[in-house]
Amino acid sequence: MSPAYRFLLLGITLVATPMYAADEPTLDASYRALLRQANEPATIRNRAGIEHYRLIFTQSFSVPLIVHVTRTGDRVTLRSVLFTGAENGRVADVRSKLLSMKEWANLKTLASAAKFWSMPFEDPLDFRGDDGSTWIVEGAQHGAYHVVTRWTASYDAKKRQLEHFVSLARFLAMLSPHKLLLN
Repeated sequence: MSPAYRFLLLGITLVATPMYAADEPTLDASYRALLRQANEPATIRNRAGIEHYRLIFTQSFSVPLIVHVTRTGDRVTLRSVLFTGAENGRVADVRSKLLSMKEWANLKTLASAAKFWSMPFEDPLDFRGDDGSTWIVEGAQHGAYHVVTRWTASYDAKKRQLEHFVSLARFLAMLSPHKLLLN
């Protein structure tokens, strides 16, 4: 992959570099630093029988949120991390809970409706701005890893064909004990 991908997250420039396959970018060390603060794995590579979805949401002048859902057999767990501030924030609260298989099925249905596994890493319309939010959703299943990032995904979602992606991300946030509105 030739061009680097850059994002602004918590006032840090992130560069995506391929780590899984030539066509699958993964965010680099700056991104992993945020995850390290949250005591989250840098990558969500899966092993046989384990599936993951992870939302990372940041917004100008607001607190970041990470929601990580993992399914192992019939057990589905959610881990949610809320930070203290938009820039140079620290972990404010970490909560975990079990999810039902119905909630898992709803998550999978939303991922399918969004065509998550075939969405491009970046917005093909190159839609971004200086102020707003960054929505990152990662998934790992059956040996595959995928990441999608969008700037202020809810803005003009219908025109940008992001309605289902927005629903997927908002569902992940809604499952979290930290009630943060994704805009």
